Amino acid sequence: MVMLIYANLGFGGYTAGAARYYGVYYLGYSSSYDFFLRDTVLSVYSWDGSGSRCSFSSLVDRADFIIYEILYDTTTPVYDTGFAYYDGTYLVDFGNIFIHPPFLEAPVRVLKFPLIVGESWQAVDTCKAALRQTFPSPAGDGDYDGIVDSIYYDTSYATLTYHSGDTVEVLLSPLIVALRMTSVSPYDDTTLACCENDIFKMYIRLRYVNGIGLTYLNIDSLMVYVSYALIDTAETPWDTTYMPPTLYQTYYNYEVWEYITTGVSERETHSVAFVLKDKEIEAKEDISIYRYDGRIVKRLKAGQKVRLRKGIYFVKTRRGTEKIIF
Repeated sequence: MVMLIYANLGFGGYTAGAARYYGVYYLGYSSSYDFFLRDTVLSVYSWDGSGSRCSFSSLVDRADFIIYEILYDTTTPVYDTGFAYYDGTYLVDFGNIFIHPPFLEAPVRVLKFPLIVGESWQAVDTCKAALRQTFPSPAGDGDYDGIVDSIYYDTSYATLTYHSGDTVEVLLSPLIVALRMTSVSPYDDTTLACCENDIFKMYIRLRYVNGIGLTYLNIDSLMVYVSYALIDTAETPWDTTYMPPTLYQTYYNYEVWEYITTGVSERETHSVAFVLKDKEIEAKEDISIYRYDGRIVKRLKAGQKVRLRKGIYFVKTRRGTEKIIF
């Protein structure tokens, strides 16, 4: 076993001003990324746990960051703010991030120091909320019944599965988060259904590299269980039967993040956005062409052409980013 000498917030890539790009897929691999994320650290400071359920005996290092969801069909990116911290034992990540359900703001203990392959630990950081304790959902009233929905976290586990040099991999198996809704709807002539619980069980693989932080995230399976109550209005008083959690749906490769140093993809694809002929590229729609190191080469409008030198290029289109080689 090899141990890393430095265990701190910087291991997770959280240094002031640091920025990372990710290409993101949903529901399986495609030929190009569905969209991009930009994760930027806003500030790093000492924290005593104020604003949470925890109060640390000595100050810990905390970073606040902002994630932008970069789309091609809008001029206003979607964004979310979150936090990470290191308490001397655990590196906690994804705090308050709601932009990508079904995390539902769950802060996760992604690493435990010292690093021991095969070791497991409780994955949900309870400084946000105690396990199985409901609190208002940041999404508000999702079932439109005038009552704010609730979320809660259940017992979850993380295991260090790989460690070599500066690279570590972790498996969350599973991370369990639940959404509680209060709406009432007719079930049959004398029965009402209410109080639905959607329970998300996520099996997630994470890779961290010292100094860079998260380089890979794969929700390789997501299992959704549903439970609810049936109220028999023909009885006096009304009789309520609670239906136990039942598997509703399983999603594979639900969401995949891949770290990209330049903010563009390196995945090859066949394009409908441009035509290649010899060393010339003709745009069928608005595109941007980048060198392998991320520098812009040319922006083309539909119908425009440009002749390129030998090399590797990346072309941003409305559908993602594609790789071409001359």
